[in-house]
Amino acid sequence: MHSLSFIKQLHQTMQRATVYSAAVISMFLWSFTFIWYKLVLDDYSPISVALIRLVISSALLSAVLLILGKFTLIKRKDIRNFILLSLFQPFGYFLGETFGVKEVSPTIAAVMISTIPVLTPLASRMFLKEKLGIVNIIGIIVSFSGILLMVMKSDLSFEASPVGMLLLMLAVVSAIGYSIVIRRLSSYYKPVMIVTWHNIIGVIMFLPLFFIFDFNHFISVRPDANLLLNLGYLAVFGSSVAFVLYVYGISHLGPSKANVFTNTIPIFAAITSYFVLGEEMTTKKVLGIAIVLSGVFLSQLGSRTKR
Repeated sequence: MHSLSFIKQLHQTMQRATVYSAAVISMFLWSFTFIWYKLVLDDYSPISVALIRLVISSALLSAVLLILGKFTLIKRKDIRNFILLSLFQPFGYFLGETFGVKEVSPTIAAVMISTIPVLTPLASRMFLKEKLGIVNIIGIIVSFSGILLMVMKSDLSFEASPVGMLLLMLAVVSAIGYSIVIRRLSSYYKPVMIVTWHNIIGVIMFLPLFFIFDFNHFISVRPDANLLLNLGYLAVFGSSVAFVLYVYGISHLGPSKANVFTNTIPIFAAITSYFVLGEEMTTKKVLGIAIVLSGVFLSQLGSRTKR
C-alpha cells in the first residue's frame, strides 16, 4: 500500500517537473527570438522576417496536423473572429515586435513584452467585466516604474528609442487584444489549430505589404547560411516548438499560472544578449528588470488571489 502511494506521488512529482520544464524551455526559446531578430534584421526588413517566419511555421504546423489527422477547417460563423484574432496576432503583434526590436536592445524589448500579463487584467476589466484587485493596480504601477528606470536617463530624456517603445507597445496591445478574442474560440478549437489558422491568415495579411514595400529588396538579398539558420530558428523554435511546449504547460497549469512564466523572458533575454551580442549589463538595467518582474509577480499574485 505504501509502495503504491510512493509510486503515485513520484509519478505526480515527475509530471509536475515535466510541465514546469516545458513552460520554462518555451520561455527560454522565446527569449532567443529577440536575439535572432537582431541577427536577421541586418539583411531583411521586419515585414519580410515576419512573413518568412509565418510561412515556415504555418507549413510545419499544418503538415504535423495533417499527418496526425487533426487538421480541421474553420466554421463559417467563426471566420470573423479568426480574422480579428489574426489582426491582433500575428499581424499587429509581429509588426510592433519586429520593428520595435530594430530600434531598441533585446533586453528592453523583452521587458516590454513581459508587461503583457500585467496589463491583461485592465483589458479584462474593460471588456470582460472582470474585477481588478488593488494588488493588480500596485503591480502595474511598480512594473511601469521599472520600465521607466530602464529607458530614461537622469535628465528624463529617453535612453531607448521612443519610436521603438511605441512600436513595442503596439505589440503589447495586440497581444492583449488577442487574449480577449481567443476566449471566444478556445472552447471550440484546439490551441495548435488556432495558431495554425491565425498564422495562415497572417500570411495573407502580410503579403500585400511584402509586395508593396519589400519585394524588390527581398530578391536583391543573397542569404548566407547564418541568415537562413537564424530565420529557421525563428520559425521552428520561436513560432512552433516554443508554442507547443507552452500549450502543454498551459493545459496542465491553466492560463494564469502559465502566464507567470512569461516573466522569465527578460531574464533569459538579458543573459543571452550579454553572451551572444555583447550587450552591456548595467546596474540600472539589472535593477529595472528586478522592479519590472516584481510588479509582474505582484499582478499575477493578485489575479490568482482574486480568483
